Amino acid sequence: NADRVSDAQTWPAIDVPLELQDRMFIEAPLTLEPGALLEALAGVHLIVRNGGTLTAEGTAEAPIVFSSSEDLRGGWKGLQIQTQSTANVFSYVVFENGGSDAWTGDGDSRAMAYLDAGSSAVFENTTFRGSAHYGLWVPAGGDITGFDGNTFSDNARTMVVHPNRAGDVAGNTQFDGNDEQFVRVVFGNNDSVESTQTWSALAVPYRVMDRMFIRAPLTIEAGTVVEFAQNAHFILRDSGTLSAVGSVADRIVFRGAEDLSAYWKGIEFATLSAANRVEYADFSNAGSDGWFGGSNSTGTLYVTGDGSAALDNVTFASTGGYAAVIAWEGVLSCSNTDDGGFQYYVYEPGDNRVQPVCPS
Repeated sequence: NADRVSDAQTWPAIDVPLELQDRMFIEAPLTLEPGALLEALAGVHLIVRNGGTLTAEGTAEAPIVFSSSEDLRGGWKGLQIQTQSTANVFSYVVFENGGSDAWTGDGDSRAMAYLDAGSSAVFENTTFRGSAHYGLWVPAGGDITGFDGNTFSDNARTMVVHPNRAGDVAGNTQFDGNDEQFVRVVFGNNDSVESTQTWSALAVPYRVMDRMFIRAPLTIEAGTVVEFAQNAHFILRDSGTLSAVGSVADRIVFRGAEDLSAYWKGIEFATLSAANRVEYADFSNAGSDGWFGGSNSTGTLYVTGDGSAALDNVTFASTGGYAAVIAWEGVLSCSNTDDGGFQYYVYEPGDNRVQPVCPS
């Protein structure tokens, strides 16, 4: 289990599979020819490290396949990439039947393709199928720029991605027959969007698993669905802005992972910017907890004293508090907005009050 590729080489496509019998390290440039088939025994895995790269560029007619010796979910562990290189390319590749074991002490880190911190890989026209857990794991330091035309099918879970890398997931990604038909976002409750990005409208929802900070401009495309785990929420801080502009035909949806009143917390706007816009969007299931002490601090939206938000053609439903809570000197404007009867709570010195209409 200490065998390694230590010299640059190319593995050809031959008439039989190349059987991987134990763990193997790739510590030099390795290229796989179109049509190559690698089959791994139970629990076996590949690790690209120490200057190693893996280039697997197949074709539509001759894809490269990483599979298991037995055709079953979790038949092998998978591939881990620890290096950052433009040579880590997977084009017209099939990853299948991986995800047997965790890559770290975190039992959730089972993934057929696992990017380590400080790694990079390009995935295009690649299929992830039959994983016993995640098809793909992408942490904050895992760069998947160029992610395009990929498919997730028949996996227990599709992928988990750090919020600062979620903008790399292309809108043409396909999802078919997975046990979970959504993309998990967020590893821990201090994860942040740190760079300007756009979350593309996918065929499945993004599911935000915990509190998440937005510290750079984030745009959410028309037609996108963002789901939130219980009590999860967005908080805008520093240079963070949120532009979620849908359309009549393609509204944006912010909702709970379960259709229950007061399931997730909501969105806190703590930055003052004209870019904080939500249009043609629907909020439901928020208001799980107060934004600060006090019985009137629960709302789908919270605009702090140094924050702003502009709403247009927005609806609220199944809220466990107010449609919005607005702190003194916070700026909220609304047009064509239906608060669903949840109203607005406005904090003013000596004049805190409930308003049936947006305080604009």
